[in-house]
Amino acid sequence: MMADEILSTLQIRKTSYFVYSAFSAFADRGRQPLAGPWFVAALEPFGHSAAAVRQTLFRMSRDKELSITKEGRTNYYRVTSYSRTEVEVGFEKIFTGSETAWDGDWTLVQYSFSDDNRVDRDRMRSLLEVMGFAPLGHGVHIHPKDYRAQLKAAIDEQGLTGKINVFRGKRDDMTAPDVFAHSLWDLTAINDVYKAFIDKYQPLEAAPPLSDQDAFGVRFALVFDYLEAAWQDPELPGPLLPDDWLGAEARRLAATLYDTYLPQAKRHAAALF
Repeated sequence: MMADEILSTLQIRKTSYFVYSAFSAFADRGRQPLAGPWFVAALEPFGHSAAAVRQTLFRMSRDKELSITKEGRTNYYRVTSYSRTEVEVGFEKIFTGSETAWDGDWTLVQYSFSDDNRVDRDRMRSLLEVMGFAPLGHGVHIHPKDYRAQLKAAIDEQGLTGKINVFRGKRDDMTAPDVFAHSLWDLTAINDVYKAFIDKYQPLEAAPPLSDQDAFGVRFALVFDYLEAAWQDPELPGPLLPDDWLGAEARRLAATLYDTYLPQAKRHAAALF
């Protein structure tokens, strides 16, 4: 059965992926906390042991991806500003189309951290990767989309003003914009991942209904598989994309299936609280 094949892939996914996706779907996109025992109950059926889940939550808290509050003997987790931005970006990549006019400006981010600030450096690098920024050099990244508001929120909340500089403006160079863009991102490889996603998930549009637990699992799987391409996708304007670009069709399919399975997934999630 198609759903069984999809669910079988969840056991090889990183536990941290589930944590981010759970906050997006079941905690108001990271605005609400989730309890440690909830994560254990949610992920064990998909091959993630209680020990692995607890270790992942500990590591993410240590690395400032999550914050912890305790009520009695139960730990409750919230996303930090860095992680909340990643949750929002992931959601937008599924539900917000990229077919908007482009003014030709680029967002440039430059950061500098000492060895004592390794955690902040790694979190910023990870955040920029999720947003789709391309590295230009050591501590310098570029992207055509205007992410200034999201970056400012993360920088301000973490008290990193002065360590990270964000610029927005035009690029003054003789290289054609499409040639420059194609030198930064491997669009052919990204398109191949979009095609694989479509081939894998399109049959579900005509598949029989799933159980609540299977819908809960399939929602995770389709998000992981879609974002495997979308996180690399810089969302370039149309004239810079290949003629056979499949990003829009993959996004439509991901959003349709997400909406199809979300009510059942939320029902299953609520039963675990």
